[in-house]
Amino acid sequence: MDNNANSSSSSSNSKIDVINEENSIISSSKYAITSSTILNAEEEFENNNNNFKGQNRNLKLNYDAFFRYYFVDFTGSIIGPILNIPLAVAVFGVKGAKTMMYLPSSLTLWIFGMVFGHLFWFIWLLPLLESVLILAGIRPTSNFDPLSEGLVVLISLLLVPLPSAAKYGYMSKEKFETKILGSNSYENLNIAFNSKSDNTVEAIGKWLSPLSNELITEEVMKAIWRSGDPMDGKRFKLNLVNKDSNKDQSPSKIKAHASENKSYNLAQVLISIVRRKNGNELFQFNGKYSIRLLFFFTSLISCINPLYKTYVLKVPSFGSDWFEITAAVCMIPFFGFIFIAGNVVRPLIGASGHLARGRRILNDYNNLLLPPLNNHAISLHQTGKTDNHTNGNIEHDNIGSLKRPVPPIILTPDQVKIWARGREALLLFGEVYWLRLSVYVGSVFLQFFVLLLFLMVQVIMALLSNDGNMQMSAFIIFISTSVVIFVGLFSLVVIEGIKITYANKKFRTNLLRRAQYITLLKTEESKEVAIELRNLALVLESELQSNPIRLLGLKLNFTMMESLIGGLGVVVVGIYQTFTS
Repeated sequence: MDNNANSSSSSSNSKIDVINEENSIISSSKYAITSSTILNAEEEFENNNNNFKGQNRNLKLNYDAFFRYYFVDFTGSIIGPILNIPLAVAVFGVKGAKTMMYLPSSLTLWIFGMVFGHLFWFIWLLPLLESVLILAGIRPTSNFDPLSEGLVVLISLLLVPLPSAAKYGYMSKEKFETKILGSNSYENLNIAFNSKSDNTVEAIGKWLSPLSNELITEEVMKAIWRSGDPMDGKRFKLNLVNKDSNKDQSPSKIKAHASENKSYNLAQVLISIVRRKNGNELFQFNGKYSIRLLFFFTSLISCINPLYKTYVLKVPSFGSDWFEITAAVCMIPFFGFIFIAGNVVRPLIGASGHLARGRRILNDYNNLLLPPLNNHAISLHQTGKTDNHTNGNIEHDNIGSLKRPVPPIILTPDQVKIWARGREALLLFGEVYWLRLSVYVGSVFLQFFVLLLFLMVQVIMALLSNDGNMQMSAFIIFISTSVVIFVGLFSLVVIEGIKITYANKKFRTNLLRRAQYITLLKTEESKEVAIELRNLALVLESELQSNPIRLLGLKLNFTMMESLIGGLGVVVVGIYQTFTS
């Protein structure tokens, strides 16, 4: 069981407030950022040694919490939600069982969870029971396929608890014991658990749709903390170009117009950048094609067994007796809600979407340092003009309309260093979510590895038989179709990794080009700026070598794409040759 929905209900409707230079409300929009709560957020993190105590700064997996949750959740899938309650109480205690919704903290929610829990338990149980009875020889006349139906259910049953187990695993031990289990062992730590921190840990579903303002602020502050001193976001300021600044970001206007210079806290700028790439344009479940795609995949997988039985075996699509029919009908929602949506589409679309969001955020942040020649923000801020995005109910923050890009910074050596500090934080934005996604995607890999292993065993047994022939089966068709879907969706993840690598290489080259150009200005400050830009280029070069984009320790590059396509080709050719030999 999982309390994601419960943990996210209170925060989704709240506003996030960001300070502007006048400390006043900018917009009356319900999504607008106002000026008070960012101050509260910054004050909350002032005493960093208090509020960050007990937090999982280095993001190490707590194996105890991980395996305890996995054991209870997996056992509950076998024995049912009601019988699982005593086990949950024995493992987590009464407070922990309530927090994880094994016991009713809210009677209405608990009843709702019990109804759906038993429904999914029923969907698990009947296909597994039918498969066991067939393999035991008790129901030899049943046409239910233990491999394409029973085996898939069993593997999913083993892997489904992993993502939620990772949720508690990536909580710090202190937080897990105090907030989840209700222990008083760490009461003297003064941990700010009542603040809505670590939403990344508590609700993975929040990242599959546009991020809330609250989550953005919390995660930016957390990223600043994980990358260094948490107060850097408040103490460091970025000077952005305005109508009195030169188009080439020259610092020459700073002294002449010091009073008119626009300076913003680093945290404010980072929050503003992230909010402009909030996920509305990403290929996620909220996209207009997502439901259609999900329906197509679900229909494709769900139709394999009924069609095979009808046209190949010449038997009824769903069976001939009530038990077989019920088990076969249970496979329809299983393939739709658990196997396709939960085990394949959700983690892979989530991974590709997260990488795409990070790439777009970093691209916008890079434009602060090296704006393109046609930068819309520069022209608007130079002329002092407004655009049509400033009217109506368009969202605003302290920098301006969210439809308008953040203007670039004025190039000075210190500004380049502050910008680099912000980039360090953005690289860790949503890190917990990415680690949980890694576990999630890892379970998908493991699932298909086991299924392909069973397929290879069948192929080897066919080759070792007297005739060397292998009959087409529903299991083979199911595996072939599922692998194609998996490779297609995982390719989206790999493509995003390739895009990020290409963008970093391009940005590194542009840094060197800009440094070379700036040296032509032949001023002392231009030389210092050029040095800082070259230092940044060296850092990027090091990152590309030592810290490439990875998932499950595997580099997301062209080699990975070639391996995916090549592996798929080998499997297809091998099966084809087996059947045609």
